[in-house]
Amino acid sequence: MVTNGLERTFRLLLETANEAAVPVLLPALDAPDPAIQEEAFQTMLERHQGASQQVLIERWHRLTERWRLQVAQHPGWVARAVRSAIFHPDPAVCANGCDALLYIREFELIPTLVAGIEEVNNPHAPLLAQTLLSLSELLQEEIAGPRDKPRLQDPVRICDQVLPSIERAVERYARHRCREAVEAFLVLAGSENPVLKQVLAEPRHPAYLVLVDILRTSPRMAIIRLVLNLLESRLAPPVAMHVVAHRTDMPFVRKLLSRIGDAMPDALRANLRRVDAVDWLQDSLHLLDTLTEKEQAAAVALAVSSNMNRLCAFEVLKHVLTSGRTAARRVAAAALADFGGAEANQLAVQGVQDPDPQVQASMVVQLRDRGIPGAISQLIHLLDSRHAVVREAAQSCLTEFNFGRYITAFDLMDEKIRSSTGMLVMRIDPHATGALADELKSRTRTRRLRGLEAAVAMDAVPLVEPLIIALLGDPDHFVRSEAARALAYCNTPLALQSLQEARHDRSAAVRDAAEQSLRKLSADGTMTTAGSWITALQELEDSPLIDPLATDAGPGKEGVW
Repeated sequence: MVTNGLERTFRLLLETANEAAVPVLLPALDAPDPAIQEEAFQTMLERHQGASQQVLIERWHRLTERWRLQVAQHPGWVARAVRSAIFHPDPAVCANGCDALLYIREFELIPTLVAGIEEVNNPHAPLLAQTLLSLSELLQEEIAGPRDKPRLQDPVRICDQVLPSIERAVERYARHRCREAVEAFLVLAGSENPVLKQVLAEPRHPAYLVLVDILRTSPRMAIIRLVLNLLESRLAPPVAMHVVAHRTDMPFVRKLLSRIGDAMPDALRANLRRVDAVDWLQDSLHLLDTLTEKEQAAAVALAVSSNMNRLCAFEVLKHVLTSGRTAARRVAAAALADFGGAEANQLAVQGVQDPDPQVQASMVVQLRDRGIPGAISQLIHLLDSRHAVVREAAQSCLTEFNFGRYITAFDLMDEKIRSSTGMLVMRIDPHATGALADELKSRTRTRRLRGLEAAVAMDAVPLVEPLIIALLGDPDHFVRSEAARALAYCNTPLALQSLQEARHDRSAAVRDAAEQSLRKLSADGTMTTAGSWITALQELEDSPLIDPLATDAGPGKEGVW
């Protein structure tokens, strides 16, 4: 407890302008009584003379955290004391000044640190250099993070004020050879910084080699972001592509992958084409297994978007397709379309069995172009997939099996091929039934007759039964006869009733056709079909609808490109 006498003494020491008060207060800071220590500290803190401030900075390493926080509340006079400390000949005092500078975050003293670094034969230059780098990092954190300090309402403005001093240090690099000054510059500089552009454009610049080396090796997030921002610029310097090609540290890799995806800026996409190698992808494929699903997908995109060796890029796809995560396999499956050769073909065949429907679909659309044996038959079977995306993919590969082409070539086919091809068209073309109905409703007699024949050949009579029954009343007896014959393939009460009525048609040909259909239905006792589905597949190669350049036995793709 402080007595009244001591209180008066401390008050006197606080109010006096005599610098002799400082040596009196100094022993009190080390007094065994905590109360006396506290009074001495508060008195030193509230004195406005430079000697008191200097003593506190010199004893910084001995101040408690609570006292340091209180000192930090007086940034103005602390800055003056710190400035003196960092130029003090005593290394311990200089170290305390640098420590206090970082603790209080006196960014305005960055030019002072630069001056100390450039001072010839300054023994404290290494410590000042490290302090400059650390303080620059803290300022970058203030810029990038929340502004939670009232005195730093605009850290960007402070950066604009202090950055020129670091830029000059970079320009004068030959004088001091301080790597930390260059790194501090890169921490604070943006990708459009004129000095940065100047150095990168002049390989003979004294700071060029060290600057490039820092871009290649520094783990600091601010510098990693700078490299990636350079990569995304419209006129990216070659150094940016060089760094992307050869950095293999995972913090950089992950940040790079976070920039790559479907929504890549055009400039980034163009610059990736200028990257001739990706060392970590080419030499350490196992790193892919450590990535997240999104990162794996981006890695695949990087492999195929860059100008890296195509065989190496294919190995990336192969690794991901066989052991990658779902999103990555999807990207790899789509990218595989640009690669040919036996291995690529085998991956495509295996991919059809992938557990993910989207991967299956991407592989399905490649089967015919690759000349995979049995591709068309496999595609037809995939029309029954339980996944809509796979069914749609298979359907998109069989576009020649459409009703329009079928009906155009109908008269050129014999009955056997009409049946097998027609069944395929019905299975593949989702619009076939509607198109067949249009034929049956046509005003042209020949189209109606051909539509009836096609309905039988395609095994589609039950699907258009009402229209065929309506044709039993057609003015043309040939059409009525053909309609009666077609109903032999539709064993329903309505069809039977309509055929019974057709037995009384005014045309003998129609009556005979109706009688024959009724006898056939009575004998079979069930609805008949126009052909066998298995037979249709077996006769697939004889169909005139198949493109001769895209058959199951086609040449496919050769090599990896």
